[in-house]
Amino acid sequence: MEKMKKVLIILFILTIALFSGCAGNNGQGVIEPYEAIEMIEIELSVEHLTGEYAQYLRENGANVILGSIDLREHEDGVVRVYITEKEYIYDPDHPSGYRIIESYADEELIYYLASDAKGTFLLKDEGITQAMAYDEFVDAVWQDFFDTASEPLEYQQDRIYYIYIVEGEIKLLIAREMP
Repeated sequence: MEKMKKVLIILFILTIALFSGCAGNNGQGVIEPYEAIEMIEIELSVEHLTGEYAQYLRENGANVILGSIDLREHEDGVVRVYITEKEYIYDPDHPSGYRIIESYADEELIYYLASDAKGTFLLKDEGITQAMAYDEFVDAVWQDFFDTASEPLEYQQDRIYYIYIVEGEIKLLIAREMP
């Protein structure tokens, strides 16, 4: 009978240890969806970012905004994204049947660009869209700004993006051609 008690106690302790060790995330509990995003390597292709990854972010609560962006690096080294919201309006006189105009929002929106953010960038000269990781995307946006800054104001066009915001940070920017 004494052996049976010892065996039951050992089984009980092992069961407790097993269940507490299976919590994942170093014993801190359940892995949240956005933590899981950071733990997996995101495929860097236009098709994946605009399809499966964008859908995943939407299904997990990402706020999606249509807008133009201005990237600014602050003294702390963090890139903040200043967003001017845009919206579609019906326009029967426009060749595409609609136009994109500035939203009636009163103020510019400001978000941090997540260090693991991804984006697609429309290469105007080549007419193709390219998938980019954080550093390459930031460099491309800034280079584009400097390349077009010398153009007369009436020829400068905003680049439009679908911007995916997760928990106060931008995780994904999808380039959109102007109609």
